[in-house]
Amino acid sequence: MTLEQKVAYMIQPEIRDITVEDMRKYGFGSYLNGGGAFPNNDKHATPDDWVNLAETMYQTSIDDSLDGNRISTVWGRDAVHGHKNVIGATLFLHNIGLGAIKVILFHRSKNYLMYMAKVM
Repeated sequence: MTLEQKVAYMIQPEIRDITVEDMRKYGFGSYLNGGGAFPNNDKHATPDDWVNLAETMYQTSIDDSLDGNRISTVWGRDAVHGHKNVIGATLFLHNIGLGAIKVILFHRSKNYLMYMAKVM
């Protein structure tokens, strides 16, 4: 890799700020899909739109016709709470929320009453 390729490979631009042609020209090592970013800046992008973007970026990254480089890119996803950017995707609560739900469900169950009876 040339010095320019190495520098570009360490950069992680956001999907709303780059195009497939940018990927072809610079050969970024990864790209980020952060909160509020969608394929083609379309908030109502379908799951197929997401797959098409990922596949196009990947195929572009391994196209060695421009620079002889076939090192693939990596999709970086900011998904602490799930993939809320994808219409119809599953949302996940943060770990503290999951813990709180378990406590609530435990308190509402018969097991909680039995547990409290043993403790007392």
